[in-house]
Amino acid sequence: MSDTNEFEQDYDDELDYTLSSLGIPVADWQRRVSASDVVYLLDQCPFLEIRDAQEQSPAKPKLIRARSGWKIHDLGNQLSSSPGLLLFGHPKISSSTEEDGTEGGTGVPKAGTIINQAVITAFEMVELALQRGWSVIKLIDGHPLMAWAAWVQSLDSGIGIEGYVPSAKDFAKLQRLKAPRTESGIAPKMSR
Repeated sequence: MSDTNEFEQDYDDELDYTLSSLGIPVADWQRRVSASDVVYLLDQCPFLEIRDAQEQSPAKPKLIRARSGWKIHDLGNQLSSSPGLLLFGHPKISSSTEEDGTEGGTGVPKAGTIINQAVITAFEMVELALQRGWSVIKLIDGHPLMAWAAWVQSLDSGIGIEGYVPSAKDFAKLQRLKAPRTESGIAPKMSR
């Protein structure tokens, strides 16, 4: 057996031992990648890219810090965002420079899970589009959750959105989101 094969076997044995000691089933590393594997990976990397449906020339790029801690790339007529460094688990960003050149401070505001951060960021991007006077948002591309969140916010804000066709599941999710807490089966705690 060559040194390379011995190393690979030692590595496989070590990995199998570690997994079994943690109570994790030994993985079949030779299996095919499934659709659910791909969806899982995509869920870890949400992003959204929208633009003004009116064709305009882009402005000088700027970075805006969203309430979620994510950076929104602002080209005037186009906005995009993803977790950036936060995707890799960076709990703090050492410093950030704001538009006026001042230091933005350290740390990222606590914005919950990556799912919550994605929704907050999509909502904020739609609000920025409204502030810029866009009449219609064109969805270029995005993670399904962020595209859904942009659609929800566009409904609430009264701005049109192209490139997103909501499904029956999307409408059902929206209805659950808008339902009063007692209708959803979660009643407020009564004080005595």
